[in-house]
Amino acid sequence: MTSITARGCNVTTPSVGVTLPSVSLSSPASTGAVAGNTPFSLGLNCSAGTLVNLTLTDATTPSNTSNVLTLGSGATASGVGTQIPNGMTPIVYGADSSAAGNNNQWFAGTANGGPMTLPLNVRYIRTANPITPGKVAGLATFTLSYQ
Repeated sequence: MTSITARGCNVTTPSVGVTLPSVSLSSPASTGAVAGNTPFSLGLNCSAGTLVNLTLTDATTPSNTSNVLTLGSGATASGVGTQIPNGMTPIVYGADSSAAGNNNQWFAGTANGGPMTLPLNVRYIRTANPITPGKVAGLATFTLSYQ
């Protein structure tokens, strides 16, 4: 008798709110500069050997394939956005799809079995001059793909 089992994960942090620190108008100092790096993580509980792939999607502008999250509902600032780097490299947004090889999908790791944490950061990025002070808000979703 042969047994077929599926590998996969359960999400243990389906919603993560991140509050970035307040920064001055001079930080980030120039277009493309970043400030206010703030850690957060996504939690999973996975079967051993699961190859976990992830796509982040800009919930405000789902067609966004840049590395800057669109300012969302309630945002009043301008000239600034947010990025979510994986290590030192900003994640590029892609379509909300679990298909293998989805545009801008990235390999998050191989599960050992049990709890798995995907550590990430969010930060401000200056996108234009001048910056208009105000509230910065954005919303991204994540889609997992097991391969």
